[in-house]
Amino acid sequence: MNFKSLVFAIIAVVTLAGCNITVTNEGGGTVTSDDGNIYCGDICEASYSNDTLVTLTAEAFEGFIFQGWSGVCEGTESCEVSVGQASGHKKVTAMFEPVVVEYPYVYPSIEIVGANVTSSTYSSGEYSEPITYMIGVYETHSNHSGGNHPMGNATVNISEQPSNIILVLSSYEPVTWDIQGEGADNIERLIVHGYHDQVVIEDNLSISAEEYTHLGTGSYISNNYYWPQPEDICRDDTEVPPEEYSQNNRICNSIEVQENIEALIGQEIDVFAGTYSATEFNISIESSE
Repeated sequence: MNFKSLVFAIIAVVTLAGCNITVTNEGGGTVTSDDGNIYCGDICEASYSNDTLVTLTAEAFEGFIFQGWSGVCEGTESCEVSVGQASGHKKVTAMFEPVVVEYPYVYPSIEIVGANVTSSTYSSGEYSEPITYMIGVYETHSNHSGGNHPMGNATVNISEQPSNIILVLSSYEPVTWDIQGEGADNIERLIVHGYHDQVVIEDNLSISAEEYTHLGTGSYISNNYYWPQPEDICRDDTEVPPEEYSQNNRICNSIEVQENIEALIGQEIDVFAGTYSATEFNISIESSE
């Protein structure tokens, strides 16, 4: 996600007609006269009864720079204008432009702490606002079998974020998710899904989680700890040899989950990290600086 200020010209137009000076200022700075009659800004018109020489000065607001004059003062550093009946109509333009601020390119990432098997990760390389993170596990502990599925625990640490984020948490086994860190304040949407109940400790959060679980809410999105690769194809069961059935089932499930989550949030997932078993995850930002 590359943040840049848009560059556009902002002008202040000064019109001198007869013994009158009228200033039209569209923003970006002020135009003042040395005699104090014009501060535009607020006072943008002044009348003169005698011929005189008026010096105009442009001063940019914070975040802008003065680019120069056009009209009768074009090409000069200072702007001195003769005002009077004989001088006729004159026009001066003071040009301001926003300062261009280059922000570092950011690289959102998810670290899986202490994963016991090879992790599956994905990063889009192009990040939207809000940034969307997804974490997936099968379990956080192995103390389960048959009808015994005790609650597990997982911690998600989120460092400071450059924008709001959407956080998606997935597990087959039941998990209580504890979300910590400065970046937790940036969560604008929090989704948990899986087969068994998923619980979020919300004491430190400003929002509530949306739960999509089979045994909890009945609105099952499935769980996912594998990111589908470009070459992955979900094949019909009748086409799959028995020795490849488990892998094909995982591919089909992961593709379905990805599509369902992205449809639910209305945008693509930016960063994914999944593994069979883990209890701690670190979400952080690295920059190009």
